[in-house]
Amino acid sequence: MSAKKLVWLSLLLSTVIWAAFSWPLPRYVASGVPSSSTNSDKGQVRSMIMGDHLQMVYSYWIFGDFLSGKTRFFHNLYEFNTGNDDERRYVGFDFMPYTLVFTLAYWIGERAFAWNMTGLVSLWLTLSVTWLLLRNYTRRDLYAAAMALISIALPYLWAMNMGGSPTGYSMAFVPMLLWGIDTGVRRGKAIGGAVAGLSFICSFLNDAHVLLFSLLLAPCWALFVALHASEEPFWKVRRWVRMFLGLLPFALIVLFLVSLIQMGKGEVAETTIEHGFNMSEVAGFSPHLRGLTAWRSVGVSSVIYLGHVLPLLFLAGIVVQLWNTIKAPRDEWRRTAALLCIMAGVCGIIILALGPNGPMHGRFFHLARRFVPNFHMIRQPAKIYCLLPSLLTVAAALALGPVMVLVSKPRAQVKLVVAIAALFCLEYKLQVRTTVCLVDKEQVAYEAVAEDAKSKGKDARAIVIPIWPGESAWSSLYQHYVSLYRIRMVNGYLPVVPNDYIENIFKKFEYLNGGIVTDEQLDGLLERGIEYLLLHEDAFPEQVSSFAVSFTLSRYFEHPRLELLKQGENVWAFRVLAAPTADAVTTMPSWKLFFPSYNGNMEMEWFHGTGGEKHVNASASGDHYISLTETNATVTIETLYHCNAPNPVILLRGKGEGTLRVGLTPDTGGDYQMEQEWAADNWRWHEIPLVGLSNSVVTATVAFERLSGRLDLDVLIMSSGSILGLEPGEEVAIPAPLFFHAGYTDLERDAVVVRKKYEGDREMFYGPHLPLSEGRYEVRMAFETEATAGTALGSFSVTCDNQYTEPFPVVAGSPAVGEFSTPRKNQPLRFAFDYSRNADLAIRSVVFKRVE
Repeated sequence: MSAKKLVWLSLLLSTVIWAAFSWPLPRYVASGVPSSSTNSDKGQVRSMIMGDHLQMVYSYWIFGDFLSGKTRFFHNLYEFNTGNDDERRYVGFDFMPYTLVFTLAYWIGERAFAWNMTGLVSLWLTLSVTWLLLRNYTRRDLYAAAMALISIALPYLWAMNMGGSPTGYSMAFVPMLLWGIDTGVRRGKAIGGAVAGLSFICSFLNDAHVLLFSLLLAPCWALFVALHASEEPFWKVRRWVRMFLGLLPFALIVLFLVSLIQMGKGEVAETTIEHGFNMSEVAGFSPHLRGLTAWRSVGVSSVIYLGHVLPLLFLAGIVVQLWNTIKAPRDEWRRTAALLCIMAGVCGIIILALGPNGPMHGRFFHLARRFVPNFHMIRQPAKIYCLLPSLLTVAAALALGPVMVLVSKPRAQVKLVVAIAALFCLEYKLQVRTTVCLVDKEQVAYEAVAEDAKSKGKDARAIVIPIWPGESAWSSLYQHYVSLYRIRMVNGYLPVVPNDYIENIFKKFEYLNGGIVTDEQLDGLLERGIEYLLLHEDAFPEQVSSFAVSFTLSRYFEHPRLELLKQGENVWAFRVLAAPTADAVTTMPSWKLFFPSYNGNMEMEWFHGTGGEKHVNASASGDHYISLTETNATVTIETLYHCNAPNPVILLRGKGEGTLRVGLTPDTGGDYQMEQEWAADNWRWHEIPLVGLSNSVVTATVAFERLSGRLDLDVLIMSSGSILGLEPGEEVAIPAPLFFHAGYTDLERDAVVVRKKYEGDREMFYGPHLPLSEGRYEVRMAFETEATAGTALGSFSVTCDNQYTEPFPVVAGSPAVGEFSTPRKNQPLRFAFDYSRNADLAIRSVVFKRVE
């Protein structure tokens, strides 16, 4: 078969595999991009799923924007821009040559189409080169084509491609490397070394993992080819001279690139990974051996799936080949040695991919980290799987040969090869369940910022909230939206973050996440030309603030130097003012209670104390508490956040009889003290209101001191308001926006709107993480929907003291009501709504009514 015919047949096969494995992506080829290969979303299609896939699309898009003339050449202006465009120089050659493919497709369609076509081209390149490579290991093009399909069917490839990892597309350069070295060694042709060098350059531009592992594989592969390629004795000088000349271009390119890498080590030394990753972090990203055969699993272990068909083929091939060697050792030993060597390499890669979960507690991985340069920089050990598809194809071709000898009839051989290929493709297809992320083409809040800046003759510059240290996948949403309107933002998304950004940007502005806005922060933004603040309400996980997003929003509304410009459903745009204005929006009158985060509980035994005794008791939170029995015995919490919340209150679970003094020292200075008399034989919650504090107080040191009696302290919650003290017959209605939630706040209805287009079928509305008085309660979720009566919208449950109620259904046209009791242990309760994604709805409030 001619090379030209091979290339076009490869395109046909690649397109068929792409359409089958990525379905339903072909239906959304111009409007969505893949975001996962292990779908957990209902219907497999959802809009604006955050993740690496959006970040990679942005990285490709900006190169296309250079060539389109809409962005200054070799400048990444739209992220990590702190006010000076000239500082945002960006070479722009990353991800070549794929960015060229993307740009050509981008000029035809939009970015989703361009991304999908680039993915298809990467499959085409992988299959074509692998097919060429396998021609050296089997005499039949059919065998080579069938086994080459492994290179584009292995689930790991789809996990990388769909997850937005640069490793995915870069895996195409591994068979290029192998073919180039094979040609250089086998035939002594310099074109082989040049192709191998080109693959190394492409790996250098695309992915550090593929680069490192390819460099480690190259000498091993050269020796393997030398073993397999020729009957000529190893000691023949002519043979080694031919190999040297064939690989010389590759060696020169490798030396050049390694010198570049060494020169760039100074840049890594100024980032958050300068010392590599510690083993505890690596362990969290390491798969387990069961992932090799675990059917349709999810999580880290799912990426290493190898299945059953290929191992059976390998086993059969090894057995038959060993038998052939016993019968004719002189003729077969070289083929047997090659098969065993390639299988040993496959096993070695699998063992290293397990990281610390490998044999002997990961001893081989630990040795690699110790002795292999830069191996300690690997956080995801499974990345070494980037080498596996290419090696598996060679192993399969070598194993297939002896098996085919057992089948005498040519037609039967064809049927067997096709059956094997169909089986492993089917097995691998069933592991791949695509999630499609539809990409927005507009966002009115971002558009308002761009238009407002344009009306002033300025470039739009903004800071996006929540602000992250720089490596969070949530920032991929920001990247997409700023690229739509070419807004320069302070934030950004990089896997390796410069320390300068952490120190001079993130640490200065991170308190904006929690609604703490100071004149110093706003002046600092304006000095950099940053006049806008954009808040993503539905991208606000608990770790960014001590309270839910409603607290931050309320602080922005009230601040005299922040002016609401536009709400675009889940995104709020504010204009930063140079001077205060009297026209600030007031907080919603019903917003009187702000919840602490789920992690807001502070166990008293964690903190420094003098004169206190730690006790173990199953009735205590965390099974421990502190007992204060000595005179002036004290427990001190050095940093208590958000003491400037409306109606700040400390909820302290304790018991005993005596007098407790609470001393509060705000960060702004001064001192606040109060005393409480306790008389409780059992655990109860004590409210300690913090009155008289100025609005500028953010944190404080709090000390609990025993004045008399015996006092047992269990757990503390810092809250803004309380729902304790309900008597039978009383109820409290909590507006929905005060809960932790996805969706967006509708101020007119004082509701949270949940959209099936954007929100996943999951728990996406929960709170309040506060205790209720002991008793029995009725809970109602008030909601509105346009769905047909009887439509299942989801369910809710209540958790308290690790006791879960049964799920209570939420159905269109019917009230959503349930009952629960607070146990005597009376820990903070958690109401949680699990959304079904069957229809949009607006949640108005959650009502707790004490019935007894």
